[in-house]
Amino acid sequence: MRAPARVMKCGRSSWKTPFDLSKKTAGDLPAVDIVGGYIESSAVPIDALAEAGAKGIVTSGHGPGGISTAQSAATRPATRRTKRAG
Repeated sequence: MRAPARVMKCGRSSWKTPFDLSKKTAGDLPAVDIVGGYIESSAVPIDALAEAGAKGIVTSGHGPGGISTAQSAATRPATRRTKRAG
């Protein structure tokens, strides 16, 4: 299997990311929900989470990670809503 290019810097200071969890609490992080996808799954979960004020939505797709046509269409307006909520 292939490792990400970043792994070549493992153990060096350039390996570190600027995101330091030791300085964060769970309350500091935005709520992010996960929506499962399957062939012809509905957009209802994405629409509902965005409307409820989710700060981020992760989709878990089928096959090579694809989501249904309906879910795909819902991502654009959901992104606009989650940006306004933040």
